[in-house]
Amino acid sequence: MPTRSFQNAPGRARAADARAVGAFSLIELAVVIVIIGILSGLSLGFIGHWTGLYTTLLAQKRVEGEMFATVEQLRRELRTLRSIDQGASNKFSFFNAQGAKIALDYSAAQFSLNQQPLAQGVAVCEFQYFSVNEGKLATPLSPGDFEHLARIQLTLRITNQTAAAQTIVNFYLLEGYLK
Repeated sequence: MPTRSFQNAPGRARAADARAVGAFSLIELAVVIVIIGILSGLSLGFIGHWTGLYTTLLAQKRVEGEMFATVEQLRRELRTLRSIDQGASNKFSFFNAQGAKIALDYSAAQFSLNQQPLAQGVAVCEFQYFSVNEGKLATPLSPGDFEHLARIQLTLRITNQTAAAQTIVNFYLLEGYLK
């Protein structure tokens, strides 16, 4: 009986060419390249979308951060208010507990405190003044209105190229002191 070798066993496929064993055909390689191209195209679309969204959210966060930092600085300064010097729709000045004059001014898209910029890109900055009975006082304030002033309302809108933030803040005064 003839002996059989393992290589000639029934059911074992033999390659016509020994060099082709384990290699990819040209069609398989082309299909893989097409699939990779489609997946990378889809992922680039998603990456582009999320990058744009991130950029917009970052710009919005910067604008809101600048706005809230400005409001917080104003809140700190107004807590020291002892007497009012001037009140107009775009500026407000007062004297603090140490007797120093504090001037808030809006001009040329910049809101400043004692000529130091608090916020850039300001689109709207308006002071409104209200008496004890919530009646709106005419601007600019006259010296006779200073003693009736109970609330200062600030409308502030800050913008940049892609985002904007707006707030209305009320500062309540009690006998010349901030509540």
